[in-house]
Amino acid sequence: MSSNKNIITLILFALMLQSCTSLFMSKSYKEQLASNKVIFDDEVNFLELKSSDTLTDIGAQTGLIEAYYSVIIDNLHFNLLDTDEKSLTPKNIYNTNKIIKRLYHNNHHYSYDIYLNTNEKLPLPSFYCSKILCRKTVHEFTHSDDMINEIYRVLHPNGELYIIETNPKTLNQTDSICHFKLLPSDSIISMFSKHGFVLKKKKLSENKFNFFCFRKEG
Repeated sequence: MSSNKNIITLILFALMLQSCTSLFMSKSYKEQLASNKVIFDDEVNFLELKSSDTLTDIGAQTGLIEAYYSVIIDNLHFNLLDTDEKSLTPKNIYNTNKIIKRLYHNNHHYSYDIYLNTNEKLPLPSFYCSKILCRKTVHEFTHSDDMINEIYRVLHPNGELYIIETNPKTLNQTDSICHFKLLPSDSIISMFSKHGFVLKKKKLSENKFNFFCFRKEG
């Protein structure tokens, strides 16, 4: 959720320097754009996203992840959820998408619906979602049991939950933005397994992120 702020800040700073043609043509700038795309290519592949898919993102903030994902795949639909009504607005989503599309010279389109949730409740009907993403948000759950039960409720039978979390390098490492404690992979697996989720696949990294895919039983 809060981790998107750093990326947005960097993007806006880059746009302020558009008059400096040398910056935009520099090798390091192009390498950074390419590096970011590799990261999100990896995520899209893990999520097994296809054109016309619907993805529900819990902790969408300004829609940055959706803008990146839609650079890679056209015609996606997103259900965007967040607790922060100041971040999750049509204006912020539009501006974020405009920036990303401009940086990558991309004309792909996506559609979305906005929902404001609380820390305990998701404003969605039961069995509404086939695919849910929690990208760097699980460690911020202040009412984790309530939220996990809600995720289970709104998923279709055999629906999939995807979790992407920073891999902590130490036992008590905290997130540099929100300062919540990061969760090791075994804790994440245990949290969701006890609520009726079955681990379908995982991808663990020694460097940055851990990826998990859980399936709802039944």
